[in-house]
Amino acid sequence: GIKFSNESLLSQALTRSKSEGKLIFIDCYTSWCGPCKYLVKNIFPQKEVGDFYNSHFINLSFDMEKGEGTVIAAKYGIKAYPTLLFLNADGEIVHIGIGSMEASTLIELGKTALDDTQNVRSIQKKIKAGDKSIPTLLHYLNTNYYAADKDVLLNECFNAANDEERLSKDAWHLFRMYVKDIEQPQFQYFLSHRS
Repeated sequence: GIKFSNESLLSQALTRSKSEGKLIFIDCYTSWCGPCKYLVKNIFPQKEVGDFYNSHFINLSFDMEKGEGTVIAAKYGIKAYPTLLFLNADGEIVHIGIGSMEASTLIELGKTALDDTQNVRSIQKKIKAGDKSIPTLLHYLNTNYYAADKDVLLNECFNAANDEERLSKDAWHLFRMYVKDIEQPQFQYFLSHRS
């Protein structure tokens, strides 16, 4: 299964990441989290999961309510457990996963983290370069539900879209999942166009 490093500090793992050229995978858990326990008991010990993660990542595990875990939770905005965090050697988020999952999905999550065309960091670069399209934003938020810039991006996306784009199935999914305030223009738009 996954061999979690004995590094007790993220800074040690970052130094190791620089020298080995590997991303850091962090299992962000809490002691009371049932899905976290499921991963630890049933998924992390599987051979194929361990083979993949041990060869591609420096693997760490931190309780987000104790010690350095509290610092990590605050720094990276961890709000749900388990959060599966992938960092580069500079300590920047490369990819993120939330919740428990089966072995094959966890391996796919790791493959996406390694893919510089599909991971969260690459999507953020597309957005910063001006791509505020509905499909790009949907991809970004489906991966990064708790993104700090979610509301700003939703507004920019909505303002840039024409009526046909605003009424597409992807737009409906985007706003149904991520617009929670009835006062927001997106909510009011869908309300007035509900037919």
